[in-house]
Amino acid sequence: FRVVNEYDIDIRFELFDLQGKPVLGKTVISSTAHTIEANLKPGIYFYQIRHNHKVLRSGKLIGK
Repeated sequence: FRVVNEYDIDIRFELFDLQGKPVLGKTVISSTAHTIEANLKPGIYFYQIRHNHKVLRSGKLIGK
């Protein structure tokens, strides 16, 4: 999947499974896009986009 940083700050993208266990974490430099390769099992995941421990955005991803 692809993470696009639309902020003018560096962000941290974090992905969690349904139990809240961290699955993936990646720092994304300001105003850039990163393709993240992950061997995720099919299922539902939750993500958070953070800066300085503050959640800027969160949501749900469905892995196929």
